[in-house]
Amino acid sequence: YRKRVGNMKKKIFKMLSFLISFVVLLECGTTASFAASGKAYIFTFDTYDLNSREAGGQESLGYLWNMGYDAGEYLNNSAADAYSVMANAKILVISSHGDPGKIRLGTYENRSFLCGDSWGLYYGGGDRQIYGLTRHALSGVRLVMYVACNTGTTPAPVADSTQATGYRYPANLCSATYGHGGAQCVIGWKGEIPSASCDQWVINVFKFSDANHYTLAKALEYADFWYKFVYGTENYDRMANRFLKGNTTQSLYQ
Repeated sequence: YRKRVGNMKKKIFKMLSFLISFVVLLECGTTASFAASGKAYIFTFDTYDLNSREAGGQESLGYLWNMGYDAGEYLNNSAADAYSVMANAKILVISSHGDPGKIRLGTYENRSFLCGDSWGLYYGGGDRQIYGLTRHALSGVRLVMYVACNTGTTPAPVADSTQATGYRYPANLCSATYGHGGAQCVIGWKGEIPSASCDQWVINVFKFSDANHYTLAKALEYADFWYKFVYGTENYDRMANRFLKGNTTQSLYQ
């Protein structure tokens, strides 16, 4: 579930974020040319209960292209599709629906899940788990963002008589991606997020990384600032309640 807010605020948000980018560029002077390279994958979905295509739209891709990434939007792809390219990515974004321990991919009728471990595998051959990767297979991935509700939430223990404790402890998707996968920085969310505006936050992370050559930490700070200003405290609190681990001193444009 991703709570919806109005479209007018999106327009205001875009205008304000453009203005701050312009002002900072005036203050900083001419910026260095980009030095980034590699693939940036943005997995989006357009189904009856979700439209996250804004995250992979021309604005978002434009900032990634400007920084030097070979970026593309991948629409309604399966978990197997995302899983097959993860290790080759420099930036990976999946904007969808989520639950503790997993994020949904594919169409509504043919859904599949990317999970922390095998606990979340429901649909057989279509699902994939991070613990199925070779340890630190994602060490070359600079940033992973699972833009969906509860992707940073640890699932509750599950009764399992085969375990000595009587319980099984399913993996947190983000923790598995960072710890086992070895991705350099991983972002997910610990509760419900607003569906109509969360992708604007993603776009602005890339905007400030590109236009201002900020570190990731600074780009996140500015994206948070403008999100709160435009969408209000309640929506901001949802977006700020996130899992964040890894290297935020890196600059995505380098």
